[in-house]
Amino acid sequence: MTLIEPSWDQARAAAAALGRFNGAELLAINEAAGRVLANDAKSLVALPTYETSAMDGYVVAGDGPWKLKGEIKAGAPFNGELFPGDAYGIATGAVIPKGAFGVLRWEDAEINGEVVSGTTSAKKDFRPAGQEAKSGELLINKST
Repeated sequence: MTLIEPSWDQARAAAAALGRFNGAELLAINEAAGRVLANDAKSLVALPTYETSAMDGYVVAGDGPWKLKGEIKAGAPFNGELFPGDAYGIATGAVIPKGAFGVLRWEDAEINGEVVSGTTSAKKDFRPAGQEAKSGELLINKST
């Protein structure tokens, strides 16, 4: 097999062609690795979308001790409301329900049957909606 090397001019032309913009393509995010953005990437929604728990623990309402009523998992909707004396186990990233006072971290809680005791403060370990990105916020510049 004979290998034919291109001339210097042919090699330069081929290299220059690699750097040309050939138009934008619309791709799924999982197909975009190794690509360059044609447009700015902006957040479509506030991230997180809702006020969420920044820690694993118990979300509580009112003064303690609290009665453990259930669990709130990240990614699972919770349509209920907390009332004074209520506690729910809560995962990091789970939505903070209406009526919540604060999050009592697992390591700071004392559990006796269905009774949760400990100390927390107002909005402790609540991550506000939009803390990571506001709706419409620039996330990645075009040409990146």
